[in-house]
Amino acid sequence: MITSLYFLIFFSLVYLHGRGIYYIFYDVQKKVFSIPVNLFYPLISLFFIGNLSVIFNFFLPLKNIFFQFLLLIPFIFNLKSSKKLKFSLYKIIQFAILPSILGLSSLTVGLSYDAGSYQLSNQLWIRDTNIPIGLFNLNFRYGYSSIIEYISANFWLDNNFILLHFVNITFITTFFILLFYFLFENQNYLYKRTALFILIFGFLDNFGLDGGRNGFLEIEAVSKQDTPFAILFLLSNLFLIKLIIKNKASSFELTFISLLILFTIQMRVFGVLILILLFYVVLKLNIFSIKTFTFFIPSIFLGTVFSVKNIFISGCIFFPIEFLCFETLPWYTKGEAALETKSLNNFHIGYNFESNIYLWFQEWLTKPINKTVFYNFCLSLIVVVVFKKLVYKKKATVKDKNIIFLYFYLFVLFISWVLSAPGIRFGLGIFLLIIFYQAINPSKSLIRLKILENRTVLILGLLLTTAFIPRLDNYKYLINDPFNEVVLEPAYPEYTVNNNYGVSPLNGELCWLNRNCIRYGDEVKDQKIYETNFRFFTLFTTSEYK
Repeated sequence: MITSLYFLIFFSLVYLHGRGIYYIFYDVQKKVFSIPVNLFYPLISLFFIGNLSVIFNFFLPLKNIFFQFLLLIPFIFNLKSSKKLKFSLYKIIQFAILPSILGLSSLTVGLSYDAGSYQLSNQLWIRDTNIPIGLFNLNFRYGYSSIIEYISANFWLDNNFILLHFVNITFITTFFILLFYFLFENQNYLYKRTALFILIFGFLDNFGLDGGRNGFLEIEAVSKQDTPFAILFLLSNLFLIKLIIKNKASSFELTFISLLILFTIQMRVFGVLILILLFYVVLKLNIFSIKTFTFFIPSIFLGTVFSVKNIFISGCIFFPIEFLCFETLPWYTKGEAALETKSLNNFHIGYNFESNIYLWFQEWLTKPINKTVFYNFCLSLIVVVVFKKLVYKKKATVKDKNIIFLYFYLFVLFISWVLSAPGIRFGLGIFLLIIFYQAINPSKSLIRLKILENRTVLILGLLLTTAFIPRLDNYKYLINDPFNEVVLEPAYPEYTVNNNYGVSPLNGELCWLNRNCIRYGDEVKDQKIYETNFRFFTLFTTSEYK
């Protein structure tokens, strides 16, 4: 109970922070894609924190007291617009009950393998130093450098990392608040169908082969960004398709969607494929002009800054995409990104065109998680499709040429996932998108199952689906010790001193909280110091894959 209260406070502060940021730029509250912008305040806050952190980290570490003060300034702008709070059952469910339920997941959450492998040490670099050139040579995984690292680096409580979990479930909470709005507080049929189909999909996640799991959102171990990425990925595609259906877009919507897409790309490079759909929308709406370009300036600027940061760290605009890397840079060696891509592809059993597709698929199914999710997802998709056929008339609401392109786009996304790294956690956004696609075509009229228009039934369904997201063990812990305060501490391994650089774990390969740690003692073969106007940068070269 106390943990849920802590998350409720955290979520409220993030909401107010995002509200303050909004009122820095706008005087009145607007709607975006027919949705009140206040529902996006938590995402606005995290986007602002992440990108401001990237910019500041070019010059100083994030532990700098001036930067901490800078992050607090948006709270002041809440005074710019003071409205009386309006309490209703719907608002209580959205902003109190849903966060409280999801906050229970903190009781059994743990730190992920990747947290010990590179993510916490990467955040330590961000907190303690400004951007080090060539940092990825200490550990190739530093090259990914997701925006989530820059967000999370601001939420350390000494050595308690529970707030990093709060950051992750802020994305989930915001998503469920949006689903609630789609179901009960708007008249848009696309949104209503989307929310209904996703809730059915989420409910079915708890049943099936091996006890369930069908590719729906999940509570992950701390530091993983798969679920936040999936949510951003779905929302970006949903709103772009909404623009196609509406066949027009306001300047505010264009700026908003471009920043949302940027946030998705910053979370994971796979999001860059959304630009295909964005380009189609620009052509479809016939808004390819200088005026339209000005609406994209904020995202272009922040995207450029983020890309420069990536180049400093890894020598690549996006790591590990080889053709986006600069072999002329002294901290990058040609082929290193390709080797990391191959390593990732092999680990997740990615397909290559030289393989027999049937044999590849059989090999891919040898991973238990792949087999479980594949069969459960197929069953869930069948249920959603049958439900659609029973409930909605068969009448298209999107023109045929748009549908053809949208399914071509979905095919490109799916093939890109299969060819790169078809791990289940990397495919969550695609699974959600496939479910959302089922909501595009049905007509407005319900023909059966009028019970689905009963708000009590829908509220219970949403709350039940939400309640199933935290593991059942959380409820056992809640009953046994409702006032337990969760402390999420890292491991503290012993290290051995290397002859060439730093230290390595005495046992295993997890460095945890040590900037001078490398996984294996022979990885770093040389170290040079480069002086710049801002600070001393350390340039590392590596023999990790040589």
